[in-house]
Amino acid sequence: MVNLRGLKTAAIEALGIKIYIQEYLTNAFCGTHLAHDGDSVYFHIKVGKGHALHKTVNKDKDTIDPPRVERLRWIKVFISGGVPNSECWLVPDPQSGETKRVYCSFGDGYVVWLGPRDAGGWKFESAYPCDTATLRGYLKRQGAKRVCVFPSEQPQLSSQSDSASSTIVS
Repeated sequence: MVNLRGLKTAAIEALGIKIYIQEYLTNAFCGTHLAHDGDSVYFHIKVGKGHALHKTVNKDKDTIDPPRVERLRWIKVFISGGVPNSECWLVPDPQSGETKRVYCSFGDGYVVWLGPRDAGGWKFESAYPCDTATLRGYLKRQGAKRVCVFPSEQPQLSSQSDSASSTIVS
């Protein structure tokens, strides 16, 4: 995890933006990484400065969320299937009618949301710590379907290090 100890809000936000740009963008505006199944996942600077770092308060996405910033590097590991016992689900969005992809870990209490792209592949939408009850609520939506569970023999992420996560139990 990213160490934020002693940093003030503005410094946490600046560090989060710097990490997002370094880890996910290949030019000033966007970048592409591969999901576990080889599908392309598109990352955009606007989402990185918004949903990747901030939580929603009163319908505004302007409150920096240190736990999101701490886990920012986890996103790539989750979408690539590198977190043992994590899962990938397809979840219908009742508001948009689209089917979204969610990577989740019940043990770590973490989710990564991807939305479909018109041109194919997926776009990164958000990632954040999430309690088990809320996570199960997302997955109970009518029509939600588990796509896969990632095996436990893969290398584990460490919440003590800069790389991320721990053993996951669903």
